[in-house]
Amino acid sequence: MTQNSEKEKVLVRIINEQSAHGDTSSTELITTGFLEKPANSAFRLRYDEILGEDVRNTTSRVILTDDGDGSITVERDGPFTMKMIFATGGSHRCLYQTPYGELWLHVRTAQAQTDYLPDRLRVFLDFEVFAEGSSINKTKMTYFIKPRKVKRGEKDGKTI
Repeated sequence: MTQNSEKEKVLVRIINEQSAHGDTSSTELITTGFLEKPANSAFRLRYDEILGEDVRNTTSRVILTDDGDGSITVERDGPFTMKMIFATGGSHRCLYQTPYGELWLHVRTAQAQTDYLPDRLRVFLDFEVFAEGSSINKTKMTYFIKPRKVKRGEKDGKTI
């Protein structure tokens, strides 16, 4: 996969399992993004996420960075803005900004792991989110990131 700071178009599959107050839900997102290898981190993944109708079909820019020190940073920019830092056994406070107001969150990470496989990356995050001292949810997210094959008639992901 990507070397140095060149960008590579990738396919991103995210499986998100959440449990809160006895209810469990699972979602899956498949999208494209860009993977790069900046000098100051192991890798950086950027992708856009289209949000549901309840927020007027807006798009968030998500940046997932393996900081190279065992921590993983997830930054979300758009109508819902936050920066979460995950490190196994660690905790982090962050400000979650929404069109409806702001909320301070406390994130406690059970596991943050990146697996470098020959043809893809796998990032696993297992964490619990608290607000005002109470647990909001427990989340397990798995990112599968692999090079996107360009289809015939495309150049750089665009039809020619």
